Formats: sequence, structure tokens, C-alpha cells
Amino acid sequence: MVMKKLIKNIYQDFIDYDILIYSGNATLYIIMAAIPFLVMVISIVNLTHIVSIDVVTDYIYQFIPELDILHNQLVNIMSTINQQSTSLLASVAAITMLWSGSSGITALQKGLKKIDDVPYSMVKDRPRAILFTILFMITLLQSIIFSLFGNLLTNVIIELITKLNIDILTTTVTEVFTVSSFVTYLIIFIFITLTYTFLPHAKRKIKNQYKGAIFATIGWFLLSKIFAFIMENIWQGSALYGSLTSMYLLALWLIFNIMIFFIGALVNKHLNSK
Repeated sequence: MVMKKLIKNIYQDFIDYDILIYSGNATLYIIMAAIPFLVMVISIVNLTHIVSIDVVTDYIYQFIPELDILHNQLVNIMSTINQQSTSLLASVAAITMLWSGSSGITALQKGLKKIDDVPYSMVKDRPRAILFTILFMITLLQSIIFSLFGNLLTNVIIELITKLNIDILTTTVTEVFTVSSFVTYLIIFIFITLTYTFLPHAKRKIKNQYKGAIFATIGWFLLSKIFAFIMENIWQGSALYGSLTSMYLLALWLIFNIMIFFIGALVNKHLNSK
């Protein structure tokens, strides 16, 4: 009975707060920021030589549904950007990414503030959105590097188990101790928790935000799996959308994820109001 009431209240708030509109706005700007962001990442990789482009591509692919069409499109984009990457292009990309990325974060910010019934202030809130955009970029770059060393650590442990003739644990370690996958969802959970707590510029305690963040993280994971299964086995849209299929799928997946993000915020609101 309590769960039914909670779901009903969340659904009503979802409609009343125009969550679909904020989700659409955020999706548009985040997609606009994607290519400039990739240009920046590749420029930094080429400058530092810490990791290869293939490692970066494989890591970014963990954040999106496991669809061949999306993977192939990502590989093509990364290859094209890598061939045409210049310092001037990276500078322009940084400015473009900061504007469009922060606009996407602003859409999230406005939605969260509306959920809290807090008015939006351009002077106070826009700089916060820009800061969040920069911090997100830095966090993602650091996680790519950590993922590389995490995979190396996994290989070392498996090699040690093999030398100790405990082959039965090799498969278990490979499946359970998948550092890169674990780090991916840990990053998502931490980022969502911090976003719920600090982005709206409201008086919130971080301990009151983790329930919605858990919901949103699990929702991200389940949606990606279900989305990939449906698109691979049921939906046949390539004939209709042609070369735009991958972009359409990415936008569709992203807007559903952002809606889940806002639903997580509504979960926090109603659970913390008790």
C-alpha cells in the first residue's frame, strides 16, 4: 500500500514538474557536447600518451548500450577525430563542450530545482553548472586511466592464481573482479549522488541522496541491458532511419536515462519527506 502510494505520487510529480521537457533539453545539449568532448579527450591522450585511443574507445563504450551499431559508430568517430585532431580544434572543442555541456547540466539543474520548488538564478546557478561540467570531464578522464590500471591488476591476479594451480578461481575472478565495469557504475553512482546533493544549490545532506542515486544507477544498468536486447532482437529501425539509426538510438537511450535520473530525485524527495 505504501509502495503504491509512493509510485502514484512520483508519477504525479513527474507530470506536474514537466520532467519530460527537462529531460529532452538535457538530452539535446549533452549530445551536442559529445563530439567536442571526444575531441578534447583524444587531444589529451595524444599529448600524454598514457593510454591508447582503443582503450579510451572501449571504456566509453561501457557507458552506452552494448549494440554493434553504436560500437561501430563510436569507433568510426574516434578514428576520424584522431586523424583530424589539432591543438586549434581542441581549443575550439573545449569552448563548445563547455557551453553545450554546461547547458545540459543546467537543464538537469532546473529540473532538480523545480522538484525542490526552488527558483532558478542565472547569476548563482550557471557558474555552478559550468563547474560541474568541468569536474565531470576531469573525473571521466581519471576513470579512463584507472580503468587501464584496473584491467592490468585483474590480469596480474589471474596470472597469480594460475601459477598457484587454482584454475577453478580464474573464471570467478574474471566475472566478479571486473574492475573497469565496477568502476563505471561506481562513477555513475558517485556522480549522481553529488549531483543530487550540490547541483540544485539547495540545503541537502548527502546521506539523504544515496537512495535515489542507487535507484538511478540500477535503472541505468537495467535500461542499458533491456534497451540493447530490444534493439538487437525486436526493433528493426535501420531500414527507416538509415545512417541516422545510431544517433536516434543514442538519443532515445539517453532521454530515458535522464528521466530515470529525475525519478531518482523524486524518490529522494518523497522518502526524505516522511
